[in-house]
Amino acid sequence: MSMAFGLAQVEISTAPLALAVAAACVISALTGVFVPSRINGPRRIAADETSLSFLGIAGIALATWCLAASTFLPVYNALFPQQSYPATLTNMPQMGKILLNIWIDSLVLIAMIAGVLLYRGRKGFVLMGLSLSRIPRAFAGGIISLLVILPTVLLVNVLTDNMWYALHKTVPAAHDMLLALGNADQPWQRFAIIFAVSLLAPIAEEMFFRGTIQNLFRYTLGSPWGATLLSAAIFAVVHDWWSQPPIFFLGICLGYVYERTGNLWTCFFIHALFNTASMSVYWWEIHRH
Repeated sequence: MSMAFGLAQVEISTAPLALAVAAACVISALTGVFVPSRINGPRRIAADETSLSFLGIAGIALATWCLAASTFLPVYNALFPQQSYPATLTNMPQMGKILLNIWIDSLVLIAMIAGVLLYRGRKGFVLMGLSLSRIPRAFAGGIISLLVILPTVLLVNVLTDNMWYALHKTVPAAHDMLLALGNADQPWQRFAIIFAVSLLAPIAEEMFFRGTIQNLFRYTLGSPWGATLLSAAIFAVVHDWWSQPPIFFLGICLGYVYERTGNLWTCFFIHALFNTASMSVYWWEIHRH
């Protein structure tokens, strides 16, 4: 059975996947995932604070994204001059697109950190679930949560893959990042891709989609489930169209974990481990054949 494993197409047997999904459902039932009220976790906003602080942080992040995207090409063409014509977003080499993602994610992450300090102060990081003391528990929780999340995301991937096939849609074999990893011939290129996929993108995306957007909806609408679904939908929309259904489901899982634990580190570790697993499987697949 061919399926999109996170970001790549791999082969997987139906029976092991069915068993893994069944085990994930049992673990979810035992831990109260199917009890709607269990989503309510610790409060992530101060008593004298409003959701407008998250709106301000989101505004800074989006403005920085626009600035970073508009300034990348001049910097790139200055550092990597083309022989005949300057690079554009349409004719840029694959590695240039990777550097673009790193450039944008880095600047947006720095901007969000500055935004939290500006609008919420240092206590904002603690309330968001980013205190250093919560890292060990978050890492353990991330591994355990991934054992439940990964099989179910794989199932959604199978269903999505079958849906595109039934609709006669052609989907790429892998995400651009993974294609670039397979084509990279320099160590620094492989390091840049691994850094972007396994570390930078997960922490930047979790801080924005869960730490900022989900909190904005959570304390504007007052509904943890509404905030989870809306942030997951936005999270999916910014990804490639062919991966949006499983990414939406992954976003729901990450949002649920965040609502229930209030620990943003846990979401980061789940996201990072998920991306690393996708990258590792793709690397194994291309070197197996």
